[in-house]
Amino acid sequence: MGHYYLTEWLSSTNTEEIPLHIYKVPIKEIHNRHAEGGMIAYNLRKNNDFKTLVFFDQYIASFEELENWGEQAYLSYTHKIIDPSRSIDRTLMERLIKREIEQRSDTDFILDKGSFRYKKEKPLQTREMKIFPAIHLDVTVEDKGSIVIGFEYKHLFEFNRFIISDLASVQQGTKLVDSTNKKAYEYIFKEVAAYKAGDISPYLGESVISYYQRKGQFFKLKGIDENSPVVHVESKDGKVFPYLPHLLKLRCSFDQIPNHLKNVVNKAIKLSAHEKMGNLLKAVSELVSFIDRLTFLKKNVFAENLGYQVKNLPKPSLLFGENVITNNINSGLSKGGVYRGNVAKVSFFVDPILRGNPIITQQIKDFIDILSRQSDQLGVKLDISTKPVELRGQLHPNLFSSNELNYQLKSLGKYFEGTIIVLTAEQSTANAYLPIKKEFGGRQDLVTQFVNFSPKLLDLSKSHYQIMNILLGIYVKSGIQPWILGESLHSDCFIGLDVSHENGKHTSGVIQVIGKDGRLIKQKSQVTSERGEIISWDSLKDILLDSIHAYQEVYGKQPKHLTIHRDGFGREDIEQAQSLLDSMNIQIDFVEVLKNNNRRMAVFEGNKWITQQGLCYLSTKEKKGYLCSTNPREFVGMAQPIKIIQLTDTLSFEQIMSDIYKLSFMHIHSMQKTRLPISTHYADLSSTFYNRGLLHPRSQHEHALPFV
Repeated sequence: MGHYYLTEWLSSTNTEEIPLHIYKVPIKEIHNRHAEGGMIAYNLRKNNDFKTLVFFDQYIASFEELENWGEQAYLSYTHKIIDPSRSIDRTLMERLIKREIEQRSDTDFILDKGSFRYKKEKPLQTREMKIFPAIHLDVTVEDKGSIVIGFEYKHLFEFNRFIISDLASVQQGTKLVDSTNKKAYEYIFKEVAAYKAGDISPYLGESVISYYQRKGQFFKLKGIDENSPVVHVESKDGKVFPYLPHLLKLRCSFDQIPNHLKNVVNKAIKLSAHEKMGNLLKAVSELVSFIDRLTFLKKNVFAENLGYQVKNLPKPSLLFGENVITNNINSGLSKGGVYRGNVAKVSFFVDPILRGNPIITQQIKDFIDILSRQSDQLGVKLDISTKPVELRGQLHPNLFSSNELNYQLKSLGKYFEGTIIVLTAEQSTANAYLPIKKEFGGRQDLVTQFVNFSPKLLDLSKSHYQIMNILLGIYVKSGIQPWILGESLHSDCFIGLDVSHENGKHTSGVIQVIGKDGRLIKQKSQVTSERGEIISWDSLKDILLDSIHAYQEVYGKQPKHLTIHRDGFGREDIEQAQSLLDSMNIQIDFVEVLKNNNRRMAVFEGNKWITQQGLCYLSTKEKKGYLCSTNPREFVGMAQPIKIIQLTDTLSFEQIMSDIYKLSFMHIHSMQKTRLPISTHYADLSSTFYNRGLLHPRSQHEHALPFV
């Protein structure tokens, strides 16, 4: 039997063993307390031999007494054991522990965006980017005084070129990094300054050149003269700094990496569970050794010793056509076809550049025949519209790659009906995708399915899965349910909630998975914009009533129990929701589903680290746990678990976990299972599409999935 690990490490040391020196300091402007407190802490560190100290709210805390206060006064002082039931006390202790590790590890590690990376470890290199392996580390003080270190292996991405090489293309809001110091500093680009490096900066009271000369940082002035440009950047606390663009590089997340680099970067960063866990535990063991106030026993990374019960959830059975029941999607579709056959109205919008070659024109006809035959075998007839025939010879061959595409699309929607299958040439896809999605989807409420056409699609022995995925995309966009669960869920109705936030816009999205069989009844994007991350009570009330009504329309009765799956932290008014549903004799559970939680689950078995699909760690007392819902092949990388927190207590936590796992098999638009339940995954896609203008605000396609 193997050992079950979670990337959390419980310290044998309790907060009762670590008294703190806590000072309350006067703050002049409460709305500016973070910046003001940060400056107080900075000056105190300098005056007290750089002892470990932190600021939070209105308090300075340190493991040691601070004797030299200079001109700074404090209002009160206590030397005490913290009260772990108080959030302020917990936060001060958490920040102190993290800060002490940061300060004591700086001979071996560089602190970069809150993560630790080895000074001696060379970054992975591609032609355009550097990739830095790093260790995320967080500290949690629990309300009983336990101290837990959480950790994760991650990568930071930095372009090789300094922004001076293409300064005109850098846009406001772009993330930049200066990694020329012991600590890598990250900023947001504001603007190119109106003055030069030799001119006096209003932010410094001297020139940028004089500033670095005075600090003795002459290496930063290499290649700089008085006429070199200066940029203004903003720190995370809102301060503006003048900077030499020769010192700044572009920093991005994986999602922001240009498409032409993603495959190369992906191959470079994918580590198997064995590689990742080995590297991770070695680095974290080094990092926690820097804080001798805490003791860590090796066994306290075992899930059982962290307070979790270990369980393995079985794969659910799925029901296809002809009453075929299996847990294998390919087998189910091949033997039984879709759950309920139907007719799907489709139109083909062919990239005009493909029409110019008679050989490719014939290949497209063959491809359409293959799609139709395969669909017939699955129980769905493709009713192909003849309306697009009117466009033949009317469109410029280079339309999909031209600047005219946006305008031309406005008059083309009337030539299509049903789900529009857009066949693009490989070189056209990048330019055509967003304009077509925005005009057809966002403005004309037309549903599109993109297919990057290739003759390889004609060889079914190699393209079977691609053809099946294309057909599944067509089906779900035509309101056809390919399969349902072959066994009942514990809740009657599930609602997925998410708030998409991009470019200052916040939009709530919702997908309802209604019925004990995981069947999709209705999806809807809320057209009301939210303030921040919280879905307002008015929006939530509308969602609840709309969902209950949709359920009743299908089943002829209201659900007895309803579960809300919130993508991310739920700060909504749960009490009002409970009160509303109590008046309707409906029970409710509210559950947070956290897809990015900086944790990994692994089993050490046979002298090797592995992951197991269906493995879950449950803390039924605290109603929280982790679920590993996938088990990718080694070359794909290590499985990433989801964290689940139950904020109510109607169903048992084990029932909540079981339902979420089963719903992760209901991604009906793809042959490939994903790690998230259908509820939050589709809610995330729905709200993101709406926020980007790819989904019509009053879409009539509420029984389909136009956003997949």
